[in-house]
Amino acid sequence: MGKRLCEVTVHFDVPKNKGKHIFNARDELAKAGIRFDTGGSSDGKRLKYDWELDWSLKGGAEVKFKRYKTWRTGQGADSRRGEWKNWYGL
Repeated sequence: MGKRLCEVTVHFDVPKNKGKHIFNARDELAKAGIRFDTGGSSDGKRLKYDWELDWSLKGGAEVKFKRYKTWRTGQGADSRRGEWKNWYGL
């Protein structure tokens, strides 16, 4: 079986003066060779920023599916028990 890809978007919504910490964290990861797509905007007071941890994630990192809970049903799945297969019809 081939490697499965888990796609995650991390959304940040912080005061603009705190945004430097998010950028610094991204830059520190890049120094370690870990890179990914990012993007965002600011209204002058708040920073809305995304880290796209998907196919663009490169370096010594990967996203592993651990637990999942649907927002519609509240039901969950735990990949450690193989339950994720039910969610994807595998």
